[in-house]
Amino acid sequence: MKFRIGIFSITIIFLVMLHFPLMLKANSSITARYLLSSIDSLALTIANDAKLLLVNTTDVDTTGKAASWNYLYSSISNMKEYYFHTENTVVIYDSSRDMRVGIAPIDLNWIDSDSALYLAELKGGYDFRTIYPEHQINAVLYKPVCPPFYNYWDIQYIGTDSSITIRINALTGQVITSVDQNANREKLPTSFVLFQNYPNPFNSQTNIYFELKKQTKITITIFNVRGQMVTEIFKGISEPGYHAINWNASNVSAGMYLIKMEAGIFIGLKKCMLLK
Repeated sequence: MKFRIGIFSITIIFLVMLHFPLMLKANSSITARYLLSSIDSLALTIANDAKLLLVNTTDVDTTGKAASWNYLYSSISNMKEYYFHTENTVVIYDSSRDMRVGIAPIDLNWIDSDSALYLAELKGGYDFRTIYPEHQINAVLYKPVCPPFYNYWDIQYIGTDSSITIRINALTGQVITSVDQNANREKLPTSFVLFQNYPNPFNSQTNIYFELKKQTKITITIFNVRGQMVTEIFKGISEPGYHAINWNASNVSAGMYLIKMEAGIFIGLKKCMLLK
């Protein structure tokens, strides 16, 4: 009898261990893109011309993950809007309503919420959280039906008596502005800065981020560790503000590289690692 009880106990333990990773996955937070293909497929079964209009959540963390995301789709042929949301890793169809105006279909190649939060943290989010330990972070992805027809990530940090919204071009990763909603004014850069590229290390492509306090002629160049120039990413006049430039290194060998930015007398250097 004792032997049988032992075998039964081992069997139960084995089954718990077998299902425990699935239990963790079911309770995990995800980025906005994580289940996008599944949501797209479900939307297309409801309307074969369904297009994504909006993604949002009211509780995203600093890594760009949330336990629940909301998705809004539209169908021109049906003149309807369709609402979906995720609960952990489950996709749920909520409802439909007549189509409204105000936002346009989002372009396909938008940066995921993890990249958006990384940029928002750099551009004021981290400082805001330091001042307001009790806070909430909202995130919304959309495309207004007015010029310049950009895809935006709006990352809103809400504290006890203040909030900021950091707006990001969702296709390029350029931080457009950080707005103090109480003061209602834009915060523009006050210096020249070359930030660390992201992602880093990276495979094939990475974004190079920098800010300029005034219109300036800049040069961004890549060097190998021997000091030899590999490629010139950009050379020309750039406007004041926050910027991002993509480096496609698919034809470059794996290894350590230096990113060099020259803007007038300013010179910035960052190390990066290319993996293959």
